[in-house]
Order: sequence, then structure tokens, then C-alpha cells
Amino acid sequence: MEEEHGEIWWPKGVPLNVRKKLAVAREEAGAQEAPLSFAHVVDFLEIIDHSKNWPLFAVRLRAAGFGDRKEFKSDFVRFNELRNLLHGAREQMPDAADLDFAREFAERIRRAVQDQ
Repeated sequence: MEEEHGEIWWPKGVPLNVRKKLAVAREEAGAQEAPLSFAHVVDFLEIIDHSKNWPLFAVRLRAAGFGDRKEFKSDFVRFNELRNLLHGAREQMPDAADLDFAREFAERIRRAVQDQ
């Protein structure tokens, strides 16, 4: 995003609602880290899916094995739901197919990042 938007990547590439949420989290923590360090996994979906960013990510995501935008969003949401199950240690645990999906999703994200 910085390559595309330059030094103003934060206001141009991160949706206002996400910027506000992260600024509040940073303020409440009394921290000095960059606001992006307070993002939750699902915040990254909003950033990637943002109309100004999708074209930047789409090529890399497709090359890493993701389908179209709708499929990527669906997979991302499923991955986040599985992450929430594991994080919360709820009674319902993911089955083997869920864990296989999560491993493959994480691997595709890793490939997309490495292809930069």
C-alpha cells in the first residue's frame, strides 16, 4: 500500500472506520506503537477489501491460489471464525477438515506475502 499510496498510505489505504477503531484502541492502551499494531485479524479483511486496495492485493492473492474477491472474503471469514474458535477455547472445536482449510489458507496468505 505504501508503494501505491506513498507516505499517505494510512489515510488513503485504510478505511476511516478501521483507522478510528485502531486509534481508540491505541489511546485506551496508552501505547506508542503504530495504530496498525492494534488491528484484529478481521480488520485486515476490511483493509484488503477496501476499494482502493483490492486491485493491489488481487493479483497476488490470485497467484497464491485464491479465487475471486467473493471467494477470498468467504475464505477469510471462515478462517477468522476458526481462529476465534481456537482462541476462545469453546466447546465446539474445529474438525480435521477445518484445520486442513486453516493450514491451506495460511499457506496461501504466506505465498501472497512472499511474492511481493
